[in-house]
Amino acid sequence: YPDALSRAPDNQETSLYDHLIEALFAHFLADFKSDRDAASEYFVVSFTSNPDLLSQWRAYGKENAGYCIKFNWTGLQYPISNPLDGMILKIEYIDPDDLSAAQKKLDDLKQEWKPEFLEVMPWLKTGDTEEYRKMLKRFLELEETHGDQFTMSLDTEGKSYPAEVDMNDPDPDWYTKIHEFIFFILYPTLSTIACTGKHHSFREEDEYRLLRKRDENVLSNLNIEAKIKFKEGRTRIVPYIEIQSNFKKKKIIEDVIVGPCPP
Repeated sequence: YPDALSRAPDNQETSLYDHLIEALFAHFLADFKSDRDAASEYFVVSFTSNPDLLSQWRAYGKENAGYCIKFNWTGLQYPISNPLDGMILKIEYIDPDDLSAAQKKLDDLKQEWKPEFLEVMPWLKTGDTEEYRKMLKRFLELEETHGDQFTMSLDTEGKSYPAEVDMNDPDPDWYTKIHEFIFFILYPTLSTIACTGKHHSFREEDEYRLLRKRDENVLSNLNIEAKIKFKEGRTRIVPYIEIQSNFKKKKIIEDVIVGPCPP
């Protein structure tokens, strides 16, 4: 969908609702790919449930030597005690030629949000392409002035919504609903896919990732200092953050295995 949000579908094979959801994903996926600042907020620690794999020793062992550290799974995840803590997610190994899993995830989201979208945007239900075009036009106009700012409607029970798009409304309900979807569903979904998807040729690694998002605004509001540090990598300087843990009170490391190395 190149420039999908700037036009309505050309035919009736795609419903206006389906077009809107897919166009939003296409539009913000392009933003997500190009937003280096957003990507730099994520830090990852990789683990494996396959502790003695020759390819892992070769890839990650240093100069014919290395150590495999066994961590306590529960100790890594609980308790979540500070804003740098995140979640441990299993890597999904993906065949780039098979889009069935991604399509199923998209279809599930469509079904979940369909009642709310159709209620707030009646033209999606009636298939009124003219009103839909007006909505897309107004949406792009509001994006230039509002950005990521929107006000959630907390009490919507029994509320009725206009059947036509008011091009002069500075804060329409349908705009709020779209941004609720973007903020709570679209961006988290894209972030999770980006951080947990890997080519299927790496399947034997059986990888898990501890994903942590370092939000500068949140840290600043909580008056917490968490500086980004740097270390030498194999090919470049690697940014990282330190995660504090009291190893005396919380047993996280259970075992250490010495890898293949010269005698």
